[in-house]
Amino acid sequence: MEQLRKDLEGHPVPVLLDPVKIQALSRDRLWRLLEGVPGLLIPPTVRTSLNDLKGLVEGRRALEDLLPGGVFPVLLRPMDSHGGKGLARLSGSDELAKYLDQAQGEEYYLSRFIDYRGMGGLHRKLRIALIGGRAYACHMAVAEHWMLHYLNAGMDSDPSKREEEAHLFATFDTDFAIRHASALAALCARADLEYFAIDCAETRDGELLIFEADTAMVVHDMDPPTLYPYKGPQMQKVFRAFRDMLGRAAGQERPGV
Repeated sequence: MEQLRKDLEGHPVPVLLDPVKIQALSRDRLWRLLEGVPGLLIPPTVRTSLNDLKGLVEGRRALEDLLPGGVFPVLLRPMDSHGGKGLARLSGSDELAKYLDQAQGEEYYLSRFIDYRGMGGLHRKLRIALIGGRAYACHMAVAEHWMLHYLNAGMDSDPSKREEEAHLFATFDTDFAIRHASALAALCARADLEYFAIDCAETRDGELLIFEADTAMVVHDMDPPTLYPYKGPQMQKVFRAFRDMLGRAAGQERPGV
């Protein structure tokens, strides 16, 4: 990374998505980057070892030794896992012991679990693209289970969930983006990247709960328009904003969205 930093110094053309800044979006760094932002909630996430986790079970370590302010329930996932693979919510040392009996990796991410159930006892998880400092809704998954991904939320089979998502798209700029304007602005300022995306939710207290941030989250327009007629126009808005951002960076201003 140090060599890459040197290579980018004095680069003759604009450099987007500075890889040094992207490092700050990792699971165990993002919470420190965003710590103290009013209206934004992101629980501490730390890297820990299998040996340290076994120490918790055996009583050689306390949870607070590994995780700042650590209390059960916690979330535990193997390093470099994606899509919820190996991710578990653990309510105490007994559940942790059972998890470790099946564990194969040596390094893990450990964080506090935040209950983000909302209206009707359902979980709602949003993907938002931040382009040139402005927020754009990309999708919202709605489901009963806390381990929520768009593909496992049953959006295809439930018209009421799709109606919720369509309503989010229609009102995003005048509702969600306004309510969380200061938190989103601080998030963009601290990340200082031309483009990135977040997975997030709203807590019952109205805070913006951040799950993760990345520059490589899937943002697409591949859902069938017969089921998702509202998706195409929204995603084209996102794509235009991205193209405009590239045009501005290249010194070729394009019309705004």
